[in-house]
Amino acid sequence: FEEIQEESTDSIHWNPRIGERCFILENANIIPTLYTLKPRDCNARRTGKIFRTEEECEKARDRELAEVRLRRTSTFTPDFENGRGGWFVAYNHLEGKLEYFQCSWQDAGEPVRYETKEEAERSIEQYRKDWLAYLNVEDC
Repeated sequence: FEEIQEESTDSIHWNPRIGERCFILENANIIPTLYTLKPRDCNARRTGKIFRTEEECEKARDRELAEVRLRRTSTFTPDFENGRGGWFVAYNHLEGKLEYFQCSWQDAGEPVRYETKEEAERSIEQYRKDWLAYLNVEDC
């Protein structure tokens, strides 16, 4: 028996067909187009910047812009080898809130780290919308 695999509905796993409607995220601009094999379209697919819906593309753009704004909130450079990883922000789904955590030795690729607890706390207060957009969490 052949296994029938359902096609994924998320854009990152989507293989658009030639002529299929799509939305490309290019330099924070949303470009509605029909998929071709032109370099722009192929590059957009290869870099995860092609989407089935405009809403999905808008969400990706908003997340990308939020990450840039968040990166600009700290100049701290972690020194993991010496136990100075600083503080990072994460979303606690159990309690439904943004929190900050100290993490001295581990690097999980967070977009930004803060030197102090106070800086992380201030970032949550000042950039709540950006954190929620970046972490893909609906504001409850």
